[in-house]
Amino acid sequence: MLVLSIIAAVAIFALVGWGLYLFESRVDEKFGYRFFSAGSFLALFISSALCFFGFLWWHSESLKNGDILNGIIIGGLGLVVVLATVFVNFKKSKFCLWLVRKYCSAFFVCRIVANRAALCSSKNYRYVL
Repeated sequence: MLVLSIIAAVAIFALVGWGLYLFESRVDEKFGYRFFSAGSFLALFISSALCFFGFLWWHSESLKNGDILNGIIIGGLGLVVVLATVFVNFKKSKFCLWLVRKYCSAFFVCRIVANRAALCSSKNYRYVL
């Protein structure tokens, strides 16, 4: 049973790695930016460690009815590192610019279609290209 658990864990890690590779190649193709660099992995590792040890500190102090503020602060610092990494990635990837272009262009296309429909329904215009 231990061997099957190890094989399942390796298979899950391989599938997650393959999915990250496909995501990374798609984002690089579409936006020209690679999210998963050594710096971002280091930042996410540090933030995960801060959140984990903050939770452990909070939990151990809550069992002793002690001061839980230190654990909350360490976990909060981990959360700040995650949010900063996400902000930097979105800023560098031009994703927000792509999102604005996509929805603004969709708005203007709907407006043009509505104007043409109004022209077609009037008595003077039968065919409008």
